[in-house]
Amino acid sequence: MLELGIKDLVMANAGVLATAATGGFLLSLPKDTVLPSWTYRSISDVGKYALRGEHGFFTRRLQIDCYANPLNPGQVITLAKAIDSVLSGYQGTLTDPDSTIVYGCFRSDVIDFFDEAGRTYRRMLEYEIQYCSA
Repeated sequence: MLELGIKDLVMANAGVLATAATGGFLLSLPKDTVLPSWTYRSISDVGKYALRGEHGFFTRRLQIDCYANPLNPGQVITLAKAIDSVLSGYQGTLTDPDSTIVYGCFRSDVIDFFDEAGRTYRRMLEYEIQYCSA
């Protein structure tokens, strides 16, 4: 499972842990999560097909959202940079149960947001990941 492998890879990084002790939540932050933190979601997943069906090579677009409170907005940038240093250009085998092989992970977008209601800063990172799993 690609997502679990990505979460474990990111949370094993000392720079990420120094900024965000918790993170890697699916879709949204749990209530009362200490910030900074981060979430992930799949945007799309495209498999390659041949005459006999899927052949196992996929391209996934993965979105990672980094959050920080307004008292320290720089933390959102620090966390995003730490995550990007792990994922941008990554190649290797993830430690998820499927031992997913990542052929390449490339950042394709960065967007900054401010949520007025939640009073949080958010930096969205989007990656294209070429992979296959056993």
